[in-house]
Amino acid sequence: MDSVTVWKIIVQGLLAITVGIIMLRYAYKMPESPLFSIKFKGYAAGVAFILIGIIHMLNEFHLW
Repeated sequence: MDSVTVWKIIVQGLLAITVGIIMLRYAYKMPESPLFSIKFKGYAAGVAFILIGIIHMLNEFHLW
């Protein structure tokens, strides 16, 4: 792999992780809602983006 490809993979993974962290913070700061599912969707999406970023980097670098 050349260095451009390595940086591209790292940036894509970190971008997904960053989006996940932003979603988690947004869901945490939302006001209480009578519907549990609204906050849960934010938490689920944040965790999903973080996992996607980690799995993407592990998969592309053949670490698992």
